[in-house]
Amino acid sequence: MIRDEPTYHRLGLPPTDYPAARVPELGIDRDARPSYAEVLALHTERRVRMRGVLEALTNNELEQIRTAVPAPAWGVESHSVGACLRVLMREHCEHRRYAVRDLAQLESR
Repeated sequence: MIRDEPTYHRLGLPPTDYPAARVPELGIDRDARPSYAEVLALHTERRVRMRGVLEALTNNELEQIRTAVPAPAWGVESHSVGACLRVLMREHCEHRRYAVRDLAQLESR
């Protein structure tokens, strides 16, 4: 929403509570089976884009409102740039926390 770009990448996963029949409208390819190299390249590209957004952002822009339809089944949403960034940061931290936890459990077996 910050950059007025599609929310989901073709290789992404849909929200677990999104209607399965409507996933194609998100632009997600549920049949895609990307290689590790593809996933790593996409993650790297997204990190670079995020860094660019953060470096260019001003304090005044944090309160600007962005309106979009990130998921058609849920309709139009409006959020401040700051709120969008908080969601991204929180999601990144939580996904990393679960990955570290799960890898530790696998390694202990």
